[in-house]
Amino acid sequence: MNIGLLLGSFDPPHIGHAYIAVEALDYVDEVWVIPAWQNPFKKGKSLPFEHRYNMTKLLFDTINNPKIIVDSVESTIKPDYSYELIKHLVKTTTSNYRFSIIGGYDIVENIHRWKQSDFILSVCGLVGINREKINISSTEIKALLNDNKETQPFLTKEVINYIKNKNLYNYGVFTS
Repeated sequence: MNIGLLLGSFDPPHIGHAYIAVEALDYVDEVWVIPAWQNPFKKGKSLPFEHRYNMTKLLFDTINNPKIIVDSVESTIKPDYSYELIKHLVKTTTSNYRFSIIGGYDIVENIHRWKQSDFILSVCGLVGINREKINISSTEIKALLNDNKETQPFLTKEVINYIKNKNLYNYGVFTS
């Protein structure tokens, strides 16, 4: 079984992430969406894991596809880098699983910047998804949220409600 790994901060999770996961199902059997415990490129600049995980669950629950699974494994193993997560997955899953890293073309082009990229590429394939149809970033969405501007259609109403109910982004929880 080919498992696609959609890794990221998901800060916040948006329809671009959902689009990539759904499109990736053309190339893999399942997609495991795994929010990062911490992103080594964004240390100290992300919301706590609990909020990012909860919002990611809300986003993908609206899709309701049993082949897309949101997993909190990083909250248990707390890796500093993706290669540590991948080592854990290879060690703890059945040998029938093959893993592929899923991302936009920007991820595929820059995977060589990841720590232990040679190891990652030795055990994982790459699935690059064209994001041109939905070209929005979490950084752009955070700017909209901080300015109290409209974030639909980029965020689902469930994620927007979570952000409002938890006073995220607008009220100092996120610091840039």
